[in-house]
Amino acid sequence: MIVTRTPRPGTDPGTWGRVWKGDWVFDFYEFLPGGGFGHQTLRFPSSRDKPRHDDELQEGTWQFYAALQVMPEGAVPKYTFTDDAFAWFGWTLPVASVSVIVFVGSLAMLFGPVRTRGDSGQSA
Repeated sequence: MIVTRTPRPGTDPGTWGRVWKGDWVFDFYEFLPGGGFGHQTLRFPSSRDKPRHDDELQEGTWQFYAALQVMPEGAVPKYTFTDDAFAWFGWTLPVASVSVIVFVGSLAMLFGPVRTRGDSGQSA
């Protein structure tokens, strides 16, 4: 595959072309197994909050990871971990963590040295 990043027409790719990510267009030229080429054009995502359009890069796809390779250093978006292992734990991980801490504290109190209060030796 070949991936190209095209900044906004008329901008210098070394200055404003690096900054205006929303105007980037990525062209993907894929070598097909049967011969020939496939071409796809996708835009940089307009927002993380809004629903994605069909012509924008989708995080988690091979096109997204290929486009990361042609982005300038320092302009690569931060990866959002929304579907990782910690998301699958849900409420059980915090409950288990607190339970282990309480259990260890209880064991420390149970097996700790016994302290006795002695008389001070003074009489009134």
